[in-house]
Amino acid sequence: MIGTVERLQKDIAQLQTEILSVASEIQETSGSYITVLAETVAKQALLSTYQLCTRAFPSRFLALSVYERQQLQQDLRKLITERQRQMPEELIQAMQAASLELNGFQEELDTIIARELKSLGDAISERLHEVSVLPEATSSAAEEDAPGVHLRLSEIEFADRSVMGWRSQLRILSARLARLQRELVQKQEEQTVAAAEAAWRSTWSDESV
Repeated sequence: MIGTVERLQKDIAQLQTEILSVASEIQETSGSYITVLAETVAKQALLSTYQLCTRAFPSRFLALSVYERQQLQQDLRKLITERQRQMPEELIQAMQAASLELNGFQEELDTIIARELKSLGDAISERLHEVSVLPEATSSAAEEDAPGVHLRLSEIEFADRSVMGWRSQLRILSARLARLQRELVQKQEEQTVAAAEAAWRSTWSDESV
């Protein structure tokens, strides 16, 4: 029984080492993924803004003076460029604050990214509202149906193969991490049972009561 406990201890130590290694890989891969994602988000934000001004509401855009159009474009370019620069750092900080819990990393990352995308889309839409390029949404319209820039992670990944590639690597690593963590929990439970059995035998007497 002592041998069983020692074997389980070795298994647990090995799993813990593997978990740390995979977690490190996830952090490195996440950094690359986020950098590429930020670049693609900036391109998609510009494209969405262009389509709103030239296809969805061309008459409203044409109603602006040349100076107003130039100022709007400069403001939007500055806003998107700043967000592209800030996004990787903000996402990495948020990820570091989040724990790599069982089956939770991918969901946590998606939530953080979705929040950043909504913030950027809202900021661009607000600027377009200020110059009346975007009409006011009706009170009955759902938020996602209201006129504006709506950036969605699934669409951004589909539009750029490099983003999708890094995402695929993250998904594989996250699944591996989840499997290792499940194995660790199982081994720890087995170790507890084995230790309890060993403790029982160490104090048990076969003498009749």
